[in-house]
Amino acid sequence: MKMGNLLKISLLGGLTIEKNGEAVTGLASRKAEALLAYLAYTNRPYAREPLADLLWDDRAPKQALGNLRVLLSSLRKHLRPYVIITRQTVAFNPDSAHRLDTAELLEKVAAAQQEKRDADILSPSAATALQEAVSLYRGDFLDGFYLRESRGFEEWALLERERLRRVAVEALQSLVSHHLASRKYQGGLAYAARLLELAPLQEKAHRWMMRLLVRTGQRSAALQQYQSCRRLLNEELGVEPMLETARLYHQIQAISALGAHNLPPQPTPFIGRESELKKICQALTHSQNRLLTLIGPGGIGKTRLAIEAAHQCHRAFLRGVCFVPLASLQSADLLPAAIAGSLQLALSGDKSVKEELLDALRNREILLALDNFECLIDGGVSLLIAILQQAPEVRILVTSRERLNLRAERIIAVDGLPVPAEKDLANAEGYSAVQLFLQGARRLQSD
Repeated sequence: MKMGNLLKISLLGGLTIEKNGEAVTGLASRKAEALLAYLAYTNRPYAREPLADLLWDDRAPKQALGNLRVLLSSLRKHLRPYVIITRQTVAFNPDSAHRLDTAELLEKVAAAQQEKRDADILSPSAATALQEAVSLYRGDFLDGFYLRESRGFEEWALLERERLRRVAVEALQSLVSHHLASRKYQGGLAYAARLLELAPLQEKAHRWMMRLLVRTGQRSAALQQYQSCRRLLNEELGVEPMLETARLYHQIQAISALGAHNLPPQPTPFIGRESELKKICQALTHSQNRLLTLIGPGGIGKTRLAIEAAHQCHRAFLRGVCFVPLASLQSADLLPAAIAGSLQLALSGDKSVKEELLDALRNREILLALDNFECLIDGGVSLLIAILQQAPEVRILVTSRERLNLRAERIIAVDGLPVPAEKDLANAEGYSAVQLFLQGARRLQSD
């Protein structure tokens, strides 16, 4: 079949049938168009009787079959290569040159689902497939296309309309979650807006939009989004937003500057470890990772790596990053006070420091970066467990020479920088270890 004879059937956002780029006209009736759409979408052969009943369920079988013969004659006349009509069965020709938007959408979604993914973050090919899929969803299945006196067809169309809308909603959810986790906030706004068009009562979609808006500098719009959500839920369902949604609203209200941090300034540029940085940032913004531990021997560069990673993704947390140096702490009993001090909490003294710290963290979305935790493992992990249990929005980044051995812990090993082999000495300056050495040498020289 020559590509010039391409038949294009679009079922999303209405029904259009084009051949060679021009609308197909002359079909016997609207039911002929409906029959072609049904055959192409379901992609299987049918006996004549169920097709007649689908389109004329209010007519006698003999009359319905007679009406069907008229439609089949029209399809054979105008679209012979695309339909296979025999005395017993009727089917769309899957080997004909054609395009069907619903089939393309489902194929792209299936391809994305087969890709390995790290929870919220999609692979590049999966993200592209879902972006192409949602671009095909120009509207609901057969939107505005109705048949009178064809209850069977209308019931089928309604079920498929709801199913395809769910497919589109799930694809958009994956894309919005992906853009948030990969810190592509501006790009995620359009997908969040589209998601809200299709699922306006979905609170998670409103929360995602609020997070994207505040992370793109639109704090007022994020607060307005909550009010829109609240009004809609009240009008449509007679309910208030969930606690999680209200908590996010109050957090956005409370922030003076998005992504505030107390990370210590570094005197020299960060060198190397690009793959480790990417892995750490992805892990920190992963919805399931609450506790991330960087493990490695002393002097390997854990602290500098943690600071750089926290700096790169500090805007992913509404209340930013709190860096807590622990090397000088003599006892795990001092850990609550050390964290409270770094957070600059005003303690009332009415409760223990630990209780006041947990109260302050309970509704705060923040990253705690705890540096040099190895000396506090025996007595300090109980506080981390309490934070993880009582402060659901807190993420914890730990540097340590040893594991914490907690179930929630995710480990990333920090090794030495790569060094050139003897045969690669001519290209030695391309290695991070050599670059770091030269940077230190230049600093000494300048001093």
